[in-house]
Amino acid sequence: MCGIVGFIDKKRTIKQDDLVKIVTGMLEKVKHRGGDDFGFSLSDNIAIDHTRLSILDTSEKAKQPMENRTAVLSLNGEVYNHEFLRKKVKKEKEFDSHSDTVTLFELLCKFESLEVLSEIRGMFAFSFLDLRKRTLLLALDKYGIKPLYYVDTPEYFAWSSEVKAFSAIPNFRFEFNSTVLSEYLAHTQTPERKLGDEVRTRILGTLVYCATWQQNSAVPPTPSICVTTT
Repeated sequence: MCGIVGFIDKKRTIKQDDLVKIVTGMLEKVKHRGGDDFGFSLSDNIAIDHTRLSILDTSEKAKQPMENRTAVLSLNGEVYNHEFLRKKVKKEKEFDSHSDTVTLFELLCKFESLEVLSEIRGMFAFSFLDLRKRTLLLALDKYGIKPLYYVDTPEYFAWSSEVKAFSAIPNFRFEFNSTVLSEYLAHTQTPERKLGDEVRTRILGTLVYCATWQQNSAVPPTPSICVTTT
């Protein structure tokens, strides 16, 4: 079990120091999900933080968020068939880690996101920021085993493994939507419904949020949501 959090300042009005404080505060709320390691990534107006429970590879080679000059990945969960999928990129790259995060990162950097999502098997929730395509992807397995919640407002977009992380965002208020209470208690997820005010979660499909923006512009105020059933 790991914890992932992220925050996009859509209007680019938040100072970077304050942006770091927001995301650090969000991670503090979910740090119990990991504890073996903590990682942080800041790309312009997008901040991603991660608390790690090390399992497959406990070394620094599997540190998260995993990033290079063009992409950032933060994964909670496990990709069961990652060793098989390594064959798709192994001819071009030698792996120095047996982590499934490394495999997923290389796949997402090389292939289209929907192609990768159609092939991976496991329980997962992750964010993938592609700086070349200026695209942010949030995804989870089709059964929704790993939790993922998000908040979308005109000012910001935020995501987390747990709802309480959003309480670290200034002026955020949460009032539970009682109409979905029984469904949430039974399944711990609701199919694309509001848990309260701005907080949403979904279980059906794999592609949760995909946003593309132009250079030097804000992230689109409304996410493009696509559902797949692979």
